[in-house]
Amino acid sequence: MWPRERHGKRGERVATAGMRFLRGEAVDLLRESGEGVRAWARLNLLTHASVGRLRSLFKSDGYIPRNGWDAAVAYLAIELLGLSKRKAQETALIQRTVLLPLELALLNGDLRAPRTPGEFVTLVIGALGKASMRDHHE
Repeated sequence: MWPRERHGKRGERVATAGMRFLRGEAVDLLRESGEGVRAWARLNLLTHASVGRLRSLFKSDGYIPRNGWDAAVAYLAIELLGLSKRKAQETALIQRTVLLPLELALLNGDLRAPRTPGEFVTLVIGALGKASMRDHHE
């Protein structure tokens, strides 16, 4: 009985972590575990967060980014919401068709991970720009 109980708790932790990942909380998960936060985790927030959560990244009274990475994510949230006209359905479409493939490419090592907030912004803006151009040509 003990091994099954222990396995059950481990399975519960894995399921909880998976759900948090799908809500865009990879940065929080890595920080809580004491691991370094990688670019894909920052992109995870933009890829999976709701419009409300994205808005909260820059709309909080007195919001001051902790560092350049947080400022980059807030800037990219503004760009994403601007591109989607702040509509939940449009935001989800861009997240699914543009940001998710980019997140997976970073996770798989198919793309070199950005080393600076500036490189991160350039990478994501480039992907969003291609999506915007594609939408204007259709």
